[in-house]
Amino acid sequence: PHRVAVGLYRRESLREGGDGALVRYARAEVDVDGPRTVVADLAGSEAPDLVLVNDDDLTYCKIRFDEGSLAALRDGLGEMTDPLARALCWSALWNLTRDALMPARDFIGLVLRFAGRESDIGVLQTLHGWADAALVHYVAPARRTEGARLLAEGALKELRLTEPGSQHQLAWARFFAHVASSEADLQLLQGLLEGAAKIDGLEVDQELRWAFLEPLAAHGVADESVIAAELARDDTASGKRHQVRCLAARPSAAVKAQAWAAVVESDALSNALVEATISGFAQPSGRELLAPYTARYFAAIDRVWAERSIQIGMDVVRGLFPGLQDSPQTLEATDAWLAAHEDAAPALRRLVLESRDDLARALRGQACDIAAG
Repeated sequence: PHRVAVGLYRRESLREGGDGALVRYARAEVDVDGPRTVVADLAGSEAPDLVLVNDDDLTYCKIRFDEGSLAALRDGLGEMTDPLARALCWSALWNLTRDALMPARDFIGLVLRFAGRESDIGVLQTLHGWADAALVHYVAPARRTEGARLLAEGALKELRLTEPGSQHQLAWARFFAHVASSEADLQLLQGLLEGAAKIDGLEVDQELRWAFLEPLAAHGVADESVIAAELARDDTASGKRHQVRCLAARPSAAVKAQAWAAVVESDALSNALVEATISGFAQPSGRELLAPYTARYFAAIDRVWAERSIQIGMDVVRGLFPGLQDSPQTLEATDAWLAAHEDAAPALRRLVLESRDDLARALRGQACDIAAG
């Protein structure tokens, strides 16, 4: 049984003196225990623009919207005045995307349109992570370049418009760096690093310098000497992790081979540096470079799990899973490994099964985005 609140929301009419906000005008709590629950207290109420099940977040559940409510959110999510209700709607829209019920391009469009109005910094950072995941995993492959361009343009626009020196500005700066891929975007990041470019109020501290340097390395703009110079500026344990990540991110077959060997074939790196190397190795922009490692992954994980510490074993199995090779063939290779290793360690099988689920979910999401035309 679940105790839930059901909220009815409507747009305040501009003609009647309202400001167009999407506000709640009725609410009822009910116990849900079975396939159908009648909300008697709301019977006869004025028809809403939006019905929000689990209003006020009283329980754990997935929310689905009727078509009218979904249309209201597409048009007015940014005008929803209650931060908690707005966050619940964002979460529900993301679940629709992950469950292949909403095209990923639509979710990205909502982020581009409304995320700049989000007042809560934690919600904004979550939206950035979801938008990036939508682009990497759920957008139709043929639309990834266009999606990245739109996200970078939107992020840069918000970066310039957001209050100078605010947490929101810093969040948009990090997100812009994360999705930057065009020559102009990379030139701006390079200019911000070198001091040739400035954005009002944005303080490019050491952490932000590394955030700007990683995409430059991943796209081949910053070489080993530039990364070494940055480490000299930040010769700390944190700086070393960033340096290792940037080195492994470079778009070179030789670099990827070296990173793979350092993590899979050697036991010389600390846990933190293993994690950093894996993070740099698995760059979405380097899908083609990573293609040869699918077979090598399934050939290696038994040995890695048996010989390395539990933490490194988990990092390798989860972090090097070939999820960026998002094709039915990778799914088949995963199923083949699982069928041949029914007696493998339960924890190892669980990690592979979870990664398989993520991959299957990505393929369904891409199919939904492709079907959207």
